[in-house]
Amino acid sequence: MEKRFWWLLLTTCGIVLAGDMTLAIPPITIPLPVEGQSVSVTTGGSISAIPGSQDQFRVNLQVDLTDFQRNLLAILRPQLDRNDACGERIALQDAAIVPQEPSGLMTVKLHFERWACIKALGKKVEKKLVGGNGVVQIKVTPVLEQDHSTTVRLAAEVGSIDADGSLGDLLRSGSVGQALRDKITRSVQSSLDKGTNWSATIPPALESILALGAVAFQDGGNGGLRLTAAGEVRIPAAQMEALVRQLKQRPAAQSRTAQ
Repeated sequence: MEKRFWWLLLTTCGIVLAGDMTLAIPPITIPLPVEGQSVSVTTGGSISAIPGSQDQFRVNLQVDLTDFQRNLLAILRPQLDRNDACGERIALQDAAIVPQEPSGLMTVKLHFERWACIKALGKKVEKKLVGGNGVVQIKVTPVLEQDHSTTVRLAAEVGSIDADGSLGDLLRSGSVGQALRDKITRSVQSSLDKGTNWSATIPPALESILALGAVAFQDGGNGGLRLTAAGEVRIPAAQMEALVRQLKQRPAAQSRTAQ
């Protein structure tokens, strides 16, 4: 079926196409409840015809995560802050993430102490073993799950650790450094899972047939963090008609609540 059919179908339904047969997926703002914080992400994208193909289309999706960036400190605190009388005491001081395509570079500043409890003359005595301030960098890279073509997970890698003396050695140790990485990754992954709930972005006519091929963090402008995803899809005529109807109705519902 020639592209002129798509042009006639879409323009008849009142949808304007660019000259390269690109169809916009209108943006939707999704409020996310994350660790007691109200965070919003905006998702949208486009569908464009692949030159030389009659029914193959390229799908590009974007998730604006700048509000997540602004609230990162509050999001991470419930996961990292702790005050164990006879163990670790961690107070998160600052947290930030910036795009470093295709990854995001997270910088966490914290105060860390390790305490031990001993008994002396029948009483428990708390003794600080080590303490101080540290700066930990973690690189997080979005990747697609192999068994689910639209599921995004994070691969995390601890980078530089800036802390003096015994505190630096402790933070660089396998157990402590890995525990920090795992807690940070879990917290960010939880937010990402909600922000990449593609059912809120992808029209139903595409959900069952779309397979993503690549995901990455990018600079959305002025250092804002944006997640991009791209894939290809074959859209038969019947599904294209349903897709057009769904996109035509979409602007009436610009805000949805993530489940």
